Amino acid sequence: MDNLFLDLSKDENKQLLQWLTSYAEERVEQSENWNMRGNIMDLGQEIFKESYQHKAEDTNRKLHEREFLTNYRKNLREIKTTLRVR
Repeated sequence: MDNLFLDLSKDENKQLLQWLTSYAEERVEQSENWNMRGNIMDLGQEIFKESYQHKAEDTNRKLHEREFLTNYRKNLREIKTTLRVR
């Protein structure tokens, strides 16, 4: 985890830095804890579980698409907002 954060200044991690910054900003806007260390560690543990491995190739491909995460998070926020209104 420490290496991940230390390597964010590298050019090849620019998109990851943008995503993490956006994620932290969103959590602050929602009055949630902006310290994402625990969430990232939970995600890391989850993707190495056997139940996830059959989806790994497809997910890896999608994660490398520039706009996938942005659009995915936007869709999730819209669903969350819709559910709150009901």
